[in-house]
Amino acid sequence: MPRTPRPFSCKVLTLGRQFYAGDVIGAEFPALDGMVGVLAQRAPMVSLLGYGPLSLQTPQGPPQEFFVAGGFAQVRQNTMTILSFECERLDEIDPEEAYDRIEQAMRLPRQPPDAAQRRQWALKLARARFNLVQEHRRRKGLAVVGFHD
Repeated sequence: MPRTPRPFSCKVLTLGRQFYAGDVIGAEFPALDGMVGVLAQRAPMVSLLGYGPLSLQTPQGPPQEFFVAGGFAQVRQNTMTILSFECERLDEIDPEEAYDRIEQAMRLPRQPPDAAQRRQWALKLARARFNLVQEHRRRKGLAVVGFHD
């Protein structure tokens, strides 16, 4: 007989906004060294967030999906807290604006070396965000943004 997943408490926030607060039965987030899955009764942990998809499976309804970049994840006493520097609901990201961020990052200076590193990081984030929203739209059966050179 299959077991019903047990819920646990979850909060997703940035310094300026709370994106989610409630029970979930599963979560997956991007740590610096790969994706981490969380279920109820997980051992305590603290992790640095990387960038990419955050998925929260609620007890009822479809998953809540976000793009997160940087910050921390903490799991303890059947509660998960995500504090991210950047967080956006995938449904709220405009793919054309996401592509514009790639173009803006490409225009950032390449010199001196610290500027080149900032440019490279901005490009990685912008491309990841754009690709994630495009994949999200494909899964939902929505039109994806096509660009011509």
